[in-house]
Amino acid sequence: MEADNSTNVTTPATPAVAGSSHSWWAAGRIQIPLYSAIFLLAVTGNSLVILTLAVHQRMRTITNVFLLNLAVSDLLLGVLCMPFTLIGALLRDFVFGEAMCRLIPYLQACSVAVSAWTLVAISVERYYAICHPLRSRRWQTLSHAYHMIAVIWSGSLACMAPIAALSELKPTKQGKRCCR
Repeated sequence: MEADNSTNVTTPATPAVAGSSHSWWAAGRIQIPLYSAIFLLAVTGNSLVILTLAVHQRMRTITNVFLLNLAVSDLLLGVLCMPFTLIGALLRDFVFGEAMCRLIPYLQACSVAVSAWTLVAISVERYYAICHPLRSRRWQTLSHAYHMIAVIWSGSLACMAPIAALSELKPTKQGKRCCR
């Protein structure tokens, strides 16, 4: 009877290991092309916006400066999120080390905050330009837009600092590591 029990114990373990590698491959076959497509679209689209607005000086309107800032933050988000999220999802392990465990989530959060606050700034700027066009012309200038972008970036970097300070690698029950 003991031989039967030991056989029963080892037999389920072997398919579980084989099943996990097959499930990794099955998930990867779907996730890798999708993440790659999103990554390429994010990098290409945002790079084209940045290039267009940087090259053509006559397109430097207040709204376009905010759109340029949005494109920069979204480009950073695509570059910092897509590869690291895909690798973490496939491997179920954080393989980039302690320093990157602090840096990657911090920069991801900063990019999201910059994107969100830039959208807020665009909305407020457009509201005043449409609802109060004469009064808004006094303070809606390119220098004011650049100042707001500096405030958005510095505020986002400062507000997300606890993420960098508190992130750490933690071991999992499976002998791998996760960044929390």
